[in-house]
Amino acid sequence: MNDPLLIREEITLQSLEHSDVFVLVLSAHQAFSSSDLYLLRVLNAMRLDRLVVFVNRVDELSNPARDIPKIDGHVKKMLDRECPGADIPVVFGSAYIAAHAIDDIDGANFKTLDAIYDINNQPDVSETRKFSDPTREKLWVASGLPILEQHLSNLLTTGPGLVWKQSAEVDLGNVNNLILRDSETRLNNLKVQQ
Repeated sequence: MNDPLLIREEITLQSLEHSDVFVLVLSAHQAFSSSDLYLLRVLNAMRLDRLVVFVNRVDELSNPARDIPKIDGHVKKMLDRECPGADIPVVFGSAYIAAHAIDDIDGANFKTLDAIYDINNQPDVSETRKFSDPTREKLWVASGLPILEQHLSNLLTTGPGLVWKQSAEVDLGNVNNLILRDSETRLNNLKVQQ
């Protein structure tokens, strides 16, 4: 059993068991290859309620306004077929565009940027980054990462994050009660001394 691919797959599967959320990254050019479907099936067997699909490389599409709805339909059809009834968010974006926004790389010339920006410019998504440069801000929104971050935040605060938050609230309440009791005891001791 010295097959590096099998060993890598086993390590991946073990890592997935300890993950709180999953982001399945697909290529806009080939959404749901056979390996993507395999991974989706593995995730489906685990905890599909913690999955977001990110379709990357939409900046390379010749006509995003036309192509993204088609890809979205295909992805949702595959998700419905493989995971009936699951409500899995699908986000479209580009890591390449995000890199341009973050690093302020000169020469970012995206002929499709406006169409991608229009698709990802949603008012209900909290702004995770606010660039003073409007071009960088537009790139950031077009990258899809603010929407992805919003979905991940929602998953974490309704699942593992909620449990952590509730535990922290109890712990902080206990600390608060101890501080109050200690303060009351000290105050009473000062009153007795006077």
